Amino acid sequence: MELYTYTAIVTITDNSGGAVIIEDFTNTTDTADAVFSRLENSHNASLLSRKMQTNKAVISEDRRRVTIFDDDGVTALVEFDISEDQLQRIPI
Repeated sequence: MELYTYTAIVTITDNSGGAVIIEDFTNTTDTADAVFSRLENSHNASLLSRKMQTNKAVISEDRRRVTIFDDDGVTALVEFDISEDQLQRIPI
């Protein structure tokens, strides 16, 4: 497989824990497959970020849990517990 040299500022990946990891891949020499894999990860992280910001979120009656739903409005995407003082959300 041929190697390509490319320059990218960052790629963003979802670590499946609700947080986003930003990695610097500036001046990296890699295979085309690895480059496309990183681009796909960046795209997936962008989709997750949009969903987390704009999709339906439901707060439980006891105000101790928030569920954010996927685009279909039915499938739970991520859930958070809310601290007693309601100042923190904790991914579960």
